[in-house]
Amino acid sequence: MHYRVLMILISVLVISSVQAQETVSPELRTQLDEIEEITSDIRGLEPLEETIIDFPSTDELEAFLIIEFDEQYGEEEFADDLLFYVALDLMQPDIDLEEILIDFLLSQVAGFYDPETNMMNVILLSGEEPEDSIPILEQITYSHEYVHALQDQHFDLEALLDTIDESENSDFQLAVISLVEGDATQAMTDYTLVLADEDPLALAQAVFAAGADLGGVSIPDSVPPIIEAELLFPYLQGQVFVSQLINAEGWSAIDEAFMGNLPQSTEQIYHPDRYLAGEMPIDVTIPDMSDLLDDHWRLAQDTPVGEFYLRQYLGTYLGGSQVADMATGWGGDHMNLWVNDTTGELAWVIYQIWDTAEDTTEFVDGYTQFLDARFADGDSDGTCWTGDDTICFAQVDDVTTRIGFSMDPALALELLKLS
Repeated sequence: MHYRVLMILISVLVISSVQAQETVSPELRTQLDEIEEITSDIRGLEPLEETIIDFPSTDELEAFLIIEFDEQYGEEEFADDLLFYVALDLMQPDIDLEEILIDFLLSQVAGFYDPETNMMNVILLSGEEPEDSIPILEQITYSHEYVHALQDQHFDLEALLDTIDESENSDFQLAVISLVEGDATQAMTDYTLVLADEDPLALAQAVFAAGADLGGVSIPDSVPPIIEAELLFPYLQGQVFVSQLINAEGWSAIDEAFMGNLPQSTEQIYHPDRYLAGEMPIDVTIPDMSDLLDDHWRLAQDTPVGEFYLRQYLGTYLGGSQVADMATGWGGDHMNLWVNDTTGELAWVIYQIWDTAEDTTEFVDGYTQFLDARFADGDSDGTCWTGDDTICFAQVDDVTTRIGFSMDPALALELLKLS
């Protein structure tokens, strides 16, 4: 699935535990113990076992990511992942997705927790080996990763990740990852406030030095905006979700979410009140399309799109406030994406259900504007928009819409199954 890089962020990076033990001096261990104690108090979870710490270099990280990608995800998996982004106009079909992901991770990743080995991995900004202490920014990273260790000890993070890895619902997968990372980000933020209270000048100087000496956080020019948005969503919107649950019911609400009340959609992450109210995504099914597609076509994606990816898609031609208004009425959807392995052509269909008739009307009006912009130099009969390819769109009833895409205008219309 196209979410796979998010899994890598929180579930891999196995470096030798022998090396890990040798890099931690008694003085550094004392500092890390203090960070763990403060973080544990903030999060309200007592440690159940000792964690292992390592400080891999960026070269070690790059080597590991290449090996991990090659072992876990072959060329076919990356090719099918790319098709999802291409279908929604979020990437070009000729990019090297694996190379882009590795470049992005190397530019952004400051630490990992590996639940298989109980190992904390913190990458020093200096690129050097730690001595008897780590700088303030790395202390903050350590606090974040330590929350993942606590999650694993109390909620079996490895089993949770295995469960969502088996799911074919990428919207659910992204929602759960947002809980995991939002939890760690909120606790890390609270830990940062502790540091600010203790020595605000030191924290400010560390942040300034990182920006001045290292040029600040930069994203490689080759990285498409969707990758940045996809990677940041669990941390930023996930923290908003977690903080609102804490405001409503305390940290116990986060514990309960891990123990059987997982968020089920990115809609719930965007709108925590709907999660708290128990509003679930609506299951949407797509009928068998085998009568429309010959044996050259292969089903490459079979998943809900969800509010997050819907917003990214609409944002390719519409403004942010309009996109948010249109997507907020999302009730449920499902996508089938096929590829013709002979010609390389794509065909896809999305069935959508909206919360109310008013939400449907708002989406229909906005999506019509979207299609007019996308096919500015093309033709339209009010149902199908045609240029180099074709998108057909129809409102089926008060709360149902369907979108079909193909290079063949007749197939794009047939995918809507309007008769």
